[in-house]
Amino acid sequence: MTKESFIQACDKAEGYIELGLFEDALNILEDLPTQAKVSKEVIILHMTILVKSGQPLKASYLGENLCFGDSDNVGLMLEVGQLKHDAGEFTDAIKWLKSVEPKCQHTGHFHLLRARCHAGLGDREACSLALREAHRINPDLRMKSLEDPAFDLIFGKPPPL
Repeated sequence: MTKESFIQACDKAEGYIELGLFEDALNILEDLPTQAKVSKEVIILHMTILVKSGQPLKASYLGENLCFGDSDNVGLMLEVGQLKHDAGEFTDAIKWLKSVEPKCQHTGHFHLLRARCHAGLGDREACSLALREAHRINPDLRMKSLEDPAFDLIFGKPPPL
């Protein structure tokens, strides 16, 4: 398979995904040669299909595998944690975040995601500590935190403006 035909196949699959035609996208990806099927681009397309079809936990597993091959991709590491959170697997998300903490702890988004997970578990103290650290690193996250429904149950819903 040429690089051009690979790009065309991925673009076609991406188009089907955008249209919500996941089976058609999967068929295109299945027809790719084995070496292409394990490429980062194709795995990300599979992740997108899983997320859009309501399976964020399965997508997180694929993301974990990608992280092993791209161990400096902080954005991907955080996305895996977010997918676990979105699946309601707060404990697994916290475990994942703990495992990538040395590479991600410098970002406010890492701590904000930790806070969301702790809120999901009802751990107000751990949530507050993580939020405090997120805001210390990135003060712009304060407003985002106030508007984040993940914190409504633990801190109460803010009064309407």
